[in-house]
Amino acid sequence: MINKKMYDAINDQIKNELESAYIYLSMVVYFHQQNLDGMAHWMRCQVLEETIHAMKFFDHLTNRGAAAVLKDLKQLKTAWKSPLEAWKDAYAHEQFITAKIHSL
Repeated sequence: MINKKMYDAINDQIKNELESAYIYLSMVVYFHQQNLDGMAHWMRCQVLEETIHAMKFFDHLTNRGAAAVLKDLKQLKTAWKSPLEAWKDAYAHEQFITAKIHSL
């Protein structure tokens, strides 16, 4: 079994990873609207990567006899002033999510 502090932190990380996928999916929409299909495709790959990360944490809990708690997701952002702003946000978000993983 997993201790309570780590259990709570992993459940938070599942939420964080799924929110990452959600913001990147919003970027897919934005890039398609800007006719930047290559950027949209790249970001779609990031959606899949973040979903895989969430499932690894989910499976980690399951494999230790714990049930994941699926928390409400926030829609972090849906519009950008420019593609550069979207990429800067993606970079900042990657730094955030990586720091969360390191804190585990």
